[in-house]
Amino acid sequence: MSFPSAGLILEITPFLSTIVVEIATAGGEGKFEGEFQKQPEYGVIGDSPASAENIRYTALFSYHYEQSMRYFDIATIAAFVIFITKLYTAEGTSELIVSAAVISICFIVGLRVWMRRYFELKTPTEYARKDLLYTYRGLIIRKGDLAIMAANLAPVMCLVFLDLM
Repeated sequence: MSFPSAGLILEITPFLSTIVVEIATAGGEGKFEGEFQKQPEYGVIGDSPASAENIRYTALFSYHYEQSMRYFDIATIAAFVIFITKLYTAEGTSELIVSAAVISICFIVGLRVWMRRYFELKTPTEYARKDLLYTYRGLIIRKGDLAIMAANLAPVMCLVFLDLM
């Protein structure tokens, strides 16, 4: 059997594709902000530019929260389905598969709970101004981006480990 097997490639594809999409769309908020400013109501929101900025930050905050939760849900469902399928087709390594599944799903759910609490403790303005971890030529990485990548990397590592066994 050669590494990586065709089965492994199929199993890790959903997780790797999510990581690639997350990296490719990091910094998309600049485009989002540009679209927001094109709206005819933008110039007349509230009494001051601060009102428009607050609304923009709230929209950004809401967008990132929903996006993060959606990615965590997709990763949880994908891990569950892939590990159940792997368990169904297993030949004698069911204990390892169950352990890998539990580790992966608990890690994803733990990160989801952490991110939900993280968002609950931040104001939109605080999030928009202080959550940046890395910025380079339009690429903006936030804590949520790293959490999503980590949540999708855990099942990949477990599946690679199982494939090597």
